Amino acid sequence: MSVLAKRLSDSELLELLNKEYRNVDGFTYVPIQDNWRLSHYEGKDLYLRKVVNAFSDDLKPYFRLALAGFARTRSSRTVSNVASYISMWAKESPDIDILDKSQFYSRKHVLGKEREYQLSTIRSFLIFWYQSGIYGITEDFIKSIRKIKFKGNQKGGAVKSNDPDQGPFTPIELKAILDQAHNALSEDRIALRQYLYLLLLVQRGFRTIQISELRFSDFYTEGRTFVNMPRGKQRGCAFRGQFTKFEISNDLMLAVEKYHESVVNEIGLAHIAKDLPLFPNYSEFSKNPPKSEIEISETHHANYVQFNKDLKYIQAQLNIISERTGRTLILTGTRFRRTVGSDMAREGYGVAPIARALDHEDNQNAGVYIESTPEIAERLDKKLCEYLAPLAQAFAGHIIKDETEATRRNDSTSRIRTETGQDYLGNCGSKGFCNAYAPVACYTCNRFEPWLDAPHHEVLEDKLREREEIIAITGDLTIASQIDRTILAVQNVIDRCAEIKDAATEEYDE
Repeated sequence: MSVLAKRLSDSELLELLNKEYRNVDGFTYVPIQDNWRLSHYEGKDLYLRKVVNAFSDDLKPYFRLALAGFARTRSSRTVSNVASYISMWAKESPDIDILDKSQFYSRKHVLGKEREYQLSTIRSFLIFWYQSGIYGITEDFIKSIRKIKFKGNQKGGAVKSNDPDQGPFTPIELKAILDQAHNALSEDRIALRQYLYLLLLVQRGFRTIQISELRFSDFYTEGRTFVNMPRGKQRGCAFRGQFTKFEISNDLMLAVEKYHESVVNEIGLAHIAKDLPLFPNYSEFSKNPPKSEIEISETHHANYVQFNKDLKYIQAQLNIISERTGRTLILTGTRFRRTVGSDMAREGYGVAPIARALDHEDNQNAGVYIESTPEIAERLDKKLCEYLAPLAQAFAGHIIKDETEATRRNDSTSRIRTETGQDYLGNCGSKGFCNAYAPVACYTCNRFEPWLDAPHHEVLEDKLREREEIIAITGDLTIASQIDRTILAVQNVIDRCAEIKDAATEEYDE
């Protein structure tokens, strides 16, 4: 085995380690330093102290040089992934030799097919290291690892599978998020800043890096309301260097205007009020108050860490239980983006409009939403069959006078309550396990035994309100039509109850 490059002398090595590099986003870093800033995100710096421990002492400086060269032409996310995957490997197996081909092969089996893309990412870096001529990688090793076939990191898996924890939200979940957020805001459990952040995620699915770069001057009205959204993520794009125009709702604009007042009151600087960050880093404004708009830097904007904390806090305060899992609904920015894309696909939008709405550079990734539209529709049907009963059918049960006529009259657990739990609607005639969402699903279930004098009209009114809210939130008439079937089933019960009562009255009169 021959090594591609020779070892450097200590002086040569030290000189290169202290050389300043610049990446595609314009950030500079020095290989010998443990902390590299590669992106706009202050909280996303690359820390190398633990990563270099994956290599022997004599290779650590060469790894730094190789990664520094790699970072010059790669996105900060790619570089971060390389470092993260190597660090995880070293943590799990402290005595591992990453540059040993047999152990490299073994790692593939340890990761399994769902995680082997991590090893593929590491391999791409190691190949770069070898090709760069930096000491440390053997030709024999590279030839061996090139032969390994990887499944790869499947794009859109959470969307295609409608994953209940990572995939798009259902309309019911999205409605719950907005309702609970409004309640939390009115009860001062979340701040207006956090509510506004959530609205930006819900209505447009913007990336956190885009939201972090926003300023109040980006919002404006020209008959309708718009925002010039910083593109943020695009490779080689400087801080607030590119923008895309999006239309926003009047409600969102009103929230921005109201929030603007509180920010100006907190920071001051009325002479540059319009140019203040939408989400300021208040500590930076205290330490380095700008005298003009041009002095407002990216450090005056809230960073990724703050937004991450906010979303976790919002999730805890809303504490929404998903009807699909029975667990607390997980809120992530990615899920909101996936929801926007999936909703547009169901409404019939093509790849290009979806890609533009999500501010993609091309249409490659947007195609997953079109491809998964039938599957999402099927999953929605199945989900609603399981939790809300078959919405494709009208009422199929049997109306009874009261509980004395119920199939399970002696079983109090068979009683079906209203959603508020304050009254009863009837009984369930099934003796098997049922995890459907009562009482809504009951009206389309043939085992449901609604009582003649139960407050079914309250359920109808509630479902009519829900229908209007779903249309307002998602604009998705397809989902609304599925809710309509439930509404028809409830209405059918009301009508049949009225007929039974009328018949009884006529019989009594005779």
